[in-house]
Amino acid sequence: MKFLSPRKHDELMSLVLGLPHFISLVAGKTLAEMDIKKLKSKTGPTFELLFSLIKKVVSQSPNLLSHLQITLPQTNEIENNFQKNTSFWQQIIKTKKKKNSKKNC
Repeated sequence: MKFLSPRKHDELMSLVLGLPHFISLVAGKTLAEMDIKKLKSKTGPTFELLFSLIKKVVSQSPNLLSHLQITLPQTNEIENNFQKNTSFWQQIIKTKKKKNSKKNC
């Protein structure tokens, strides 16, 4: 068993708890804004895994979720990095779509 200082523990928990909770909350809100009822029978394992994670996270205490997001020391930095990487991948997808649409014209 390895012992960590309280600071190191909280830094690790920012990544271990903060990031998955953040991803689940954002993905859950995104799906809640869409009509996913008809998708249920047409989903694959990746969607089922994501949906399972979302259900686990949102079934937890809202106070616990907000407490983790607010108090863990590196969640803001990790979430900003996640958003930066989301924008990076969105740009790659948009660029590929533009290139492919030009080829098809």
